[in-house]
Amino acid sequence: NIFMFLDVTRYNASDYTDQGLRALWVESSKAVCTEDEAVQYFTEAGKSLRLNAYHLMARAALESGHGTSNLSKGKVGTDGKLYYNFYGIKAYDKNPSTGAVYAEQRGWDTPFRSIAEGGNWINDQYIQRGQKTPYFFRFYPFKDHLYMSDLQAPAKDAKNLYTCYKGAGKLNTNLHFVI
Repeated sequence: NIFMFLDVTRYNASDYTDQGLRALWVESSKAVCTEDEAVQYFTEAGKSLRLNAYHLMARAALESGHGTSNLSKGKVGTDGKLYYNFYGIKAYDKNPSTGAVYAEQRGWDTPFRSIAEGGNWINDQYIQRGQKTPYFFRFYPFKDHLYMSDLQAPAKDAKNLYTCYKGAGKLNTNLHFVI
């Protein structure tokens, strides 16, 4: 569970490999994108945002069931187009359809836009405000600003991050943790 304290703001492009991403993403015929597409999308999003691509994928894997949730598979908007939300942004336990409305408002009309622009939203709303570990996404001691309601989410993210680093053979590299 130490990976729940991983500083996701530390960026080194060589740390994020296809093997690490493939170790986490589960190929599923029910998913909106293939494993190859998911690896490409999270790699590109991580590079453009200069964020940990494994963290972006870990969040999306948890929130979207590896691209199989209704929000990640796309919901038809008022204009008849599909809109995607891989991170469950603005989806609430009592009313998850609010996440589809938000995706339409943001124009997330492709899985890649949802992944990249949703990652940017997470960066702006949480990471840049000091919540730079999965633990701080749920338990932030400085103000009441939480990303998720699931008490076990940091441990789930930690498991996903560990899976990526292990799959990439990067467990013995220099990693920065905030404890």
